[in-house]
Amino acid sequence: MKLEATNIHCGYNNKIVLKGVDLSVSTGEILCILGPNGSGKSTLFKAILGLIKVQEGRVMFNNQSLLKMSRSQVARIIGYVPQTHDPPFPFKVTDVILIGRTTYIGTFSSPSAEDYDAVEEVVASLKIGHLCHKAYTQLSGGERQLVLIARALVQNPKVLVMDEPTASLDYGNQLMVLEHVQELAASGLAVIMISHMPEHALLYSNRAVLLKNGRIHGNGIPEEIVTEDNMKLLYGIDTTIASVTLNSGQLIKVCVPEQVKSKRR
Repeated sequence: MKLEATNIHCGYNNKIVLKGVDLSVSTGEILCILGPNGSGKSTLFKAILGLIKVQEGRVMFNNQSLLKMSRSQVARIIGYVPQTHDPPFPFKVTDVILIGRTTYIGTFSSPSAEDYDAVEEVVASLKIGHLCHKAYTQLSGGERQLVLIARALVQNPKVLVMDEPTASLDYGNQLMVLEHVQELAASGLAVIMISHMPEHALLYSNRAVLLKNGRIHGNGIPEEIVTEDNMKLLYGIDTTIASVTLNSGQLIKVCVPEQVKSKRR
């Protein structure tokens, strides 16, 4: 299964933001989109999800046009995990997750046993059963993010679209969420993830896309795309891409900014 966006041109109020963007993601793959603020990352997500009009180009899933589908049809193909979510009421975690089944529930219908079974299955797969009877507003940032992932997964999507899934999370919760993302890809999902951290592409992704000023400036294997020259192009800063050997013996690459000031002594 494959999602493809081809030659996407779109924007807001007659202003073009994306200018001929191409990308694709396949089953079992994590695609990480890197780019500075205002580069068009969120606009690209909105175009893929059908939330804004695409003026030129195609968004296809298995050779079917997503742009011609209803919102309900798209929701059965793509699950969306927002960067943050602040609920107006202290809903129980189970109820927040159940919202993801809306596309399967009739307008005047109640959730069925099948809907509750889907929630239980996702809760078990993400190992968040201990959260189910808590109020969503009482959860930590990392726990909320897992609940939002669960809400997207009960849609039974083929593609998971994640807008900075580790934003505002502490270091431990970032690792927890990213490890879950890897497990989801391994289970057969295609994942598109926005990040501001080059390490997320280097350590957790199969491919990286570099986006700036509405155009693609690189698309390929992270180790080949996340380079010192490209980080300078994207963010305007000098970096060093260094190789690090872990205690396990595994060799990884990390991105370190050159302008780090040493501690005062």
